[in-house]
Amino acid sequence: RNEMKRIPIIAAALILAAGLSLRAEEPSAPEKNSTPKTETLFSACSDSYISGYGSLMWQGSRMGDTWVSLTGARGALIVDNVSIGLSGYGLAYPNHRSSLSGKSYSGTEPYMQLGYGGLFVEYNFMPKRLVNFSMGLTVGGGGYSFTDRRDDDGDDNNSNKRHAKGFFYIEPEVAAHINVTRFCRLGTAVSYRYFRGAGKAEFRNNDFNNIGATVMASFGWF
Repeated sequence: RNEMKRIPIIAAALILAAGLSLRAEEPSAPEKNSTPKTETLFSACSDSYISGYGSLMWQGSRMGDTWVSLTGARGALIVDNVSIGLSGYGLAYPNHRSSLSGKSYSGTEPYMQLGYGGLFVEYNFMPKRLVNFSMGLTVGGGGYSFTDRRDDDGDDNNSNKRHAKGFFYIEPEVAAHINVTRFCRLGTAVSYRYFRGAGKAEFRNNDFNNIGATVMASFGWF
């Protein structure tokens, strides 16, 4: 009988020991009063998608009394859906001031050179989709000058530039893109170019303010 009485006691002791052993193996819950982890700028950035790209651009638009061809470039840092960088254009053709103004000119400075650009900010909707859309804004400035040479080869060392004029520039745009590969994207954009303070000689602000249609090839990591 004494042995029969010991069996329940031994079984209870084994169950209790097993329960204590399992409890010891469970991970301990964090203390409620533990110090929270400090958030930093770098820890916040580690959760974001960061990349970049560069673009070559061509734009067709009207300036003054004629259609013009503009070439440009853009470079931007991508953080999630937002891109921040620099963007700019230069007048490629025509650069004869009488063609641009629509007024006859017979002086000693028949050619015009024009360039502008600034800070570029863009928001891209669903950039990982095959076809995606973005809205952007460029804010900055530019300038133009009259010269006595066409300067087709880009060498203006012998060109006599005078009457340089600076101005404020802003250009909002809406664009559509197609992801060709992870590192190549083609796009087209419609924008409105606005100059302020660009009036000089026969030119007025309204001669430069107009809608532009742009095609672009972008290379980076999308």
